[in-house]
Amino acid sequence: MRVPGEAAGQRLDVFVQHELRRTSRTRAQRIIEKGAFDATGRRLRSNDRVREGDRVVLWREPFEGDEEQPPLPALFEDPRQIG
Repeated sequence: MRVPGEAAGQRLDVFVQHELRRTSRTRAQRIIEKGAFDATGRRLRSNDRVREGDRVVLWREPFEGDEEQPPLPALFEDPRQIG
């Protein structure tokens, strides 16, 4: 995310909360804690101040949804349909 001039001087957690609509400040702080970096790769903290033109990079672990799911057990089988 690029920091616009009107956001300069804000705390990082306030800026992230504003950019990620419908996100609480507490949630923004957790997001930052788990993986917020500047353009050079330096880890950022919630209380860091942003400056105009800064780039904030948020990183997260990939979802593990690609793993094969176990088969669901059959709860009911209609004997008329088998065969």
